[in-house]
Amino acid sequence: MPNAHLVADCPRCGTKRITFDVLAANLTGMGHAGWNRSYEVPAVCRHCDLVTLWNLELKNYAWSSDQLLSKLWSENIDLNDGFIITDYVSLKDATGVPTPEHVPENIGLMFSEASTSKAVGCPNASAAMSRLCLDLVTKAMLPDPEDTSVAQPNSNQRKRLFDRLDFLFAHRLLPNDLKELAGAIREHGNDGAHDGVCTDLDAEDLLDFTQNVLERIFTVPERARQAKSRAIARRAPKE
Repeated sequence: MPNAHLVADCPRCGTKRITFDVLAANLTGMGHAGWNRSYEVPAVCRHCDLVTLWNLELKNYAWSSDQLLSKLWSENIDLNDGFIITDYVSLKDATGVPTPEHVPENIGLMFSEASTSKAVGCPNASAAMSRLCLDLVTKAMLPDPEDTSVAQPNSNQRKRLFDRLDFLFAHRLLPNDLKELAGAIREHGNDGAHDGVCTDLDAEDLLDFTQNVLERIFTVPERARQAKSRAIARRAPKE
């Protein structure tokens, strides 16, 4: 029985520009244009005989009819003519803790990396990225050093993450109910960043604390702002 095929670099054996025989296809989305459907496609490498699950997106409008797509996968046809290979499924796709809403893009990317590292069993990498995420967020929360009207952190509190957390808790710039969790992870972040001995539970504690901080600093205030805007809009005079 004929099968569709595609040509790509094999992520399993490293062979360049090798042909893969397609086994099936699973529709995963309709794409941004409405017709350029997305698929997950398991295919066997002709060099190593191992299966890779490819992500394909339709690029050829002429191939978009339901009738053609229904029989496409059993035809002896080169899918590269009609599809873009966007990626393949790997450990990076393991489900981790979702990034809190309304977080700045750069912080969100760091949290996502920490979450993915934790999900794929890399606790030291996860702890290091959580710590970096916290470091950037908490630095931005410190008062302007030129502002003499407010209490100022000392040099250690400006430079060191957990000394900085002590300052933020002491001056109610972070919710006090997170303080106990912060104390529990004080050493975990340092271990992951410097010694490489962070356990899976240590990384989970640190990720949990980071998630909570991001939600309190970004997610909750923005949700409150949006709710207030909706309330104002509801009460505005109708034209």
